[in-house]
Amino acid sequence: MKKLLALIMCFLLALTMVACGGKSLGTEDEESSYHEGEIGQTMETYFFDFTVTSAYISDNYSDYVSDDGEAFLVLNVTVKNTWDKEITMYDTDFQVQWGDDAEDAFCYPITAEYSDGLVDALRQLPEEYELSKGKSRSGELVFMVPSGHSEYSVSYQELFDTTDGETKEGDVFFVYFVPDEA
Repeated sequence: MKKLLALIMCFLLALTMVACGGKSLGTEDEESSYHEGEIGQTMETYFFDFTVTSAYISDNYSDYVSDDGEAFLVLNVTVKNTWDKEITMYDTDFQVQWGDDAEDAFCYPITAEYSDGLVDALRQLPEEYELSKGKSRSGELVFMVPSGHSEYSVSYQELFDTTDGETKEGDVFFVYFVPDEA
């Protein structure tokens, strides 16, 4: 079941994810790899390392209350730039998937989806931020997910600009988890 979901999510990621930086690869035909981990495990991408240090689900976040049938999924994430220069990070570099086989069983952090800006500046990673070479940043990624699920994954898809102006897919990284109840 997880492998089928992972394959579906790989396809969706390829269509929707935004890359962090512009490494130029040329036209080599390298195979993309699939990586999976769990909470507390560091995932080593081409541009950065990321670790999901905790996850919880709740009916409220900060001063906000979720609608019926929805819940806030809050991930605490640490991102460290391991590339050779500064990179721009986006909250939409990451997406969350849940146990359905449906093609729409995923979402992006709510900072990108809500115009009223559900951002707790002291806790939440911003929609866009710079990460200097060798530096790290920790914060929360907040997702609005359907209630009633117990298993989730968060994913990142590497994308590269090629010398011929195309985009090449790199490795895909999934962290699987069961969130705590707040």
